[in-house]
Amino acid sequence: MTATYIVQPGDTLLEIAIEHQIDFNSLLQLNPQYQPNPDFIRAGDTIKLPEPPASELVEPTFPVEPVASVAPPAETCTLEREPLCQPKEIEDIVFLTGDPVHQFYVLDKKAIKELEQEIEQTQTLFQCYMDVVNSAPPTTATKAELEAHVLKREALCQDLAYAGLLPIPNAKNKAAVRAEQKRQEKAQKERDAENTKFAQAKVTELKARLKYVENYGNWISNESSTESMQEHLSSKIKAELAKWEVLAGKAQNSQKTKHGAKKSESSSNGR
Repeated sequence: MTATYIVQPGDTLLEIAIEHQIDFNSLLQLNPQYQPNPDFIRAGDTIKLPEPPASELVEPTFPVEPVASVAPPAETCTLEREPLCQPKEIEDIVFLTGDPVHQFYVLDKKAIKELEQEIEQTQTLFQCYMDVVNSAPPTTATKAELEAHVLKREALCQDLAYAGLLPIPNAKNKAAVRAEQKRQEKAQKERDAENTKFAQAKVTELKARLKYVENYGNWISNESSTESMQEHLSSKIKAELAKWEVLAGKAQNSQKTKHGAKKSESSSNGR
């Protein structure tokens, strides 16, 4: 079930994003009706919130065992060499598409059974592949949905590598692995910094407005009410400025907390 939030009087979309620790662009993506003007929200509106991110890894199921690299031991043991030519009962002849017509495979009962087993295992892996393909999120999917699908794809690759259909990743290339981790961490850090950047921009804007009202308030009126009007505008801007300074601090602290936790986890895994 999709999480939602009911807009309260005085709310802004950026404030909602910061309070719920969601990056602003992801919230806009979930609520496209506000993309033309993110500031135009009304009390009582329903805002869609992203699903909680998939924190649990999708574990591979290993539905097919890998092909044994060593031939199974013979059922009987003898020191004598078997004859080079032995009569075998032929059950079927197989031609592979694309091979020359004079090349074919002669199968006995055991080979046919192994071939049928291999076909069944291949179909199982192909169905696993199709399940992942069919579960691909649409272009309007949220970041959490995309990340969940990436985990499914990674689990599928492990299943295929375990069965011998994909090469096993080179775990010894630590530099390449670390470089990819750094790239992903940088991209995530940039996304997490969006709320802080937007909130600080709002603080800068309000400070400029406050300075203008306090220093150039004579444009309001030349009457005796000028001073009271100026004080009213200043107090209103100061209250809004205080609110956004708190929100900017929350956004920055949330960003530091996220990356501090990731750094600690990375250090623990590196030990």
